[in-house]
Amino acid sequence: MKVGIIGFGSIGTEVAKALIKGVENFSLTGIVSRSKENAKKRISQLKHEIMIYDLDDLIEKCDIIIDCAPKEAFRDIATTCIKNKKPLICLLYTSDAADE
Repeated sequence: MKVGIIGFGSIGTEVAKALIKGVENFSLTGIVSRSKENAKKRISQLKHEIMIYDLDDLIEKCDIIIDCAPKEAFRDIATTCIKNKKPLICLLYTSDAADE
């Protein structure tokens, strides 16, 4: 399955590493990141070619989407996946310490 990652911070990068390392029947097609400069830096550290797309293009090209973006982006991501009939996996990190 072709996998797209939306959000390429710490969590998205770790998901990409796992896919690059090898997950049977899954391959990384590309990413979406609000900061293309930061994404390019992270990609160069992985030493693996990863394409950066806009949201609509990535969702169109992939079989499944993994959302690693901040929660504020969820509505747009989910709506676009639903419109395109694409499965969406959401990885959210919350911490009580973040609210303090």
